[in-house]
Amino acid sequence: MWIAAGRIVIDCSGTGSATVKRRRIEELTQLLKKKFNLSVLEIADIDDLDRAVLGFAAVIPETWKERSARDFLDTISRMIDDNAFGRVMVDDCELLVHGEDRPMNDEDDSGYNPSPSSRSKKAPGSAGVSQEVRDKIHRLRQKKD
Repeated sequence: MWIAAGRIVIDCSGTGSATVKRRRIEELTQLLKKKFNLSVLEIADIDDLDRAVLGFAAVIPETWKERSARDFLDTISRMIDDNAFGRVMVDDCELLVHGEDRPMNDEDDSGYNPSPSSRSKKAPGSAGVSQEVRDKIHRLRQKKD
């Protein structure tokens, strides 16, 4: 399956109060949940009136081709840009692969075949995370320490 995940930082200076900020965040998150069936939550800077940091995640069926999954992620980003109550400063989104069976690539035209012989040699290991993603997580953890 595909997993789309992202972090959005919105400059919400000028909202005036925490109540207004919360109401606008709630409106945006409800719109995203209703439109795309996403999990959305304010994840950082909750007490900061000038900034909102939202995280989102979506599970995408493995029968979707990669191009379709990336288009879905782009559509989510555009919807956030169009409906955000402030200027979107950071829009960090990724598309990840999870599970033993790989999702369809754009080159797959014959349909999905999850048999082991059809798996790509580039498919992630048993953890479902590519080495590139593992390296990125490792670098982020080092920065945190």
